[in-house]
Amino acid sequence: MTVHLFGGVWSPSCASFAVRRTAEDHRAHFNPETIRTILENLYVDDCLKSVASVSKAINLVKELCELLQRGGFKLTKWIINSREVLDSIHAERRAKEVKDVDLGSNVLPQERALGVSWNTESDKFGYLFMPKNKPTTRRGILSVISSIYDPFGFICPVTLQAKKIFQRECRLKKGWDDLLEKCHEEKWIEWIQKLSRIEQLTITRCVSPFDSDDLLKYDLHHFSDASMEGYGAVSYLRIVNSDGRIHCAILMGKARLAPMKQITIPRLELSAAVISVKLDQLLRQELRLKISSSTFWSDSMVVLHYIKSDSHRFHTFVANRIAVIHEGSTADDWRYVESKLNPGDDASRGLNADEMISQERWMKGPDFLWLDESAWPTIPEAFELPERDLELKRPKVYFVQGDVKHGCTNRLLERYSSWYKLKRAVAWILRLKQCLLIRYRNMKSDQRVSKNPLTVEEIRTAEYEVVKFLQRCHFSDEINDLTGGHPVKKTSSIYRLEPVINSHGIMFAGGRLKYAEIPEQAKHQMILPKAHHVARLIGHHYDELLGHSGREHVLSQMRQRFWIISARATINEILRNCTLQACTRSEEYPKNG
Repeated sequence: MTVHLFGGVWSPSCASFAVRRTAEDHRAHFNPETIRTILENLYVDDCLKSVASVSKAINLVKELCELLQRGGFKLTKWIINSREVLDSIHAERRAKEVKDVDLGSNVLPQERALGVSWNTESDKFGYLFMPKNKPTTRRGILSVISSIYDPFGFICPVTLQAKKIFQRECRLKKGWDDLLEKCHEEKWIEWIQKLSRIEQLTITRCVSPFDSDDLLKYDLHHFSDASMEGYGAVSYLRIVNSDGRIHCAILMGKARLAPMKQITIPRLELSAAVISVKLDQLLRQELRLKISSSTFWSDSMVVLHYIKSDSHRFHTFVANRIAVIHEGSTADDWRYVESKLNPGDDASRGLNADEMISQERWMKGPDFLWLDESAWPTIPEAFELPERDLELKRPKVYFVQGDVKHGCTNRLLERYSSWYKLKRAVAWILRLKQCLLIRYRNMKSDQRVSKNPLTVEEIRTAEYEVVKFLQRCHFSDEINDLTGGHPVKKTSSIYRLEPVINSHGIMFAGGRLKYAEIPEQAKHQMILPKAHHVARLIGHHYDELLGHSGREHVLSQMRQRFWIISARATINEILRNCTLQACTRSEEYPKNG
């Protein structure tokens, strides 16, 4: 096969790859501007490009045709807003609308460029609407709204009015094909009747009226606003030439409905500010201009203080959006504008077609943008966030019942995975404690902790202290009863063990074993709670000490000193873990390796 099949889902990407590869293969033989045009200004099979002069346009058309011809591509359907450039192109390669046009006298036709109407004679964008006879239902409204293609958001205030009607119907939870409410139907019909007038609206394609050789300064200005029904933003390019002359042009607008679930105006204003930041990032990426600065305007003093605040903490909704704003801008980039001067107000409240055509603020920007920076609005008198602002996080005070140090000690015990290492660590802590007590009582500032090896007695004392701590935490009621001379309550989990307390304050198991001729520690085992980390450490210690000799053998040896509640369950858990670890090791290191 010498050609690629057309019509598959992969076809556009294959075509784009082939065109781009053609440009890369012949990069050395053509002007860099020609290569850049193919890489950056082609959308599948459409090329949209703007150049500064007729001579550059003629040369670019010639080089584009020659370059792509080398890859087997023939560029046709040329449409240009310059008669001189069109005249330099062979008639067969022109768009069909201008093939038979007398370039000396006839008016150049209109063309659609990616869904937008382009009047090549006046070099302005516009809108053409074909009225659709749709039923006055939710489904009909959605169909009409979806048919309006407005990639730049130039008429988003107009479409917002229709979306507001659609949302009000959605709140009524009616069916998709149910007729609209009477009041909504009247507004919808009025909106449809005025929609055709939007064709009178024109937007100049060229954003700069100045000579390209001038030293131009480009700044982006973004205006955001919100109302109870919607929020949005609009962006303008402000150009200043070397003579100080100023021109402003609209670049993009976005208008969104407020969520169905009602939220506060400050939160909506903050959401609109996020749109401004995202618009700035998009425009900086797509514009091939050297942008000097970006300025963000809002009429919400609360939002401005949210953004500029570095000493307050906010709830999640506000905090997340402030984080996005700070990633794409700085606090100094944000300024205040009065509501009556803010074109973002049109994006949040909407305009009908007549208002869109009659007023100039949306298309040209506010009047102060056309003036020197000294005439721009300034922030009014000092405004501080009220301490009771609902978005501010309040410091939380927690009341803890019980001994706080028990939690810290438990965390210390859980840091160790060996019963022996735990006893040694506690023994060192007790030695340090003893040293500090001597220093405190005898005022000996030169008293040092002994670095001699731990003794057997210190290890045994550490074991007793760990057991006493666990018993105080888990059997406090029983210890209180026994120290008060009362028997343990029958509801206690250790009632049947007939517990007693020795002179060291440790609770042991009682019973008839006191008459047996066995070691004292085997008669009266120290009682420990079930499923505790220390209980598992002791069980694991005896399991390893006895060479994994089975549950009953481990249990019998462990009960020579300790009586752990539900000890069998603890030992079973230990044995299961040992089995899993052994299986894992056998898989990692097979016999035949």
